[in-house]
Amino acid sequence: MRILLIATSILLVLTSCFLFNDRKVTLVTNKSEILAYVEAFNASQDYFRVEVLYSPEPDLILQGKGDPADIVIGEW
Repeated sequence: MRILLIATSILLVLTSCFLFNDRKVTLVTNKSEILAYVEAFNASQDYFRVEVLYSPEPDLILQGKGDPADIVIGEW
């Protein structure tokens, strides 16, 4: 179920990015296992790139206290 949620989130962000011709998506997380999914996604196609940034507290980004990100995944 988590894989489906992650894939759907990435797809939604990438679809919206297509409208603006931005092919790079920034994903911020505190979950190291996300990296494997992102690497598989990046390897499966060449049109979009997902860049993963680690943050021990990704919820701060949602509160406007960090650099903006396209996708934020973490535990609160």
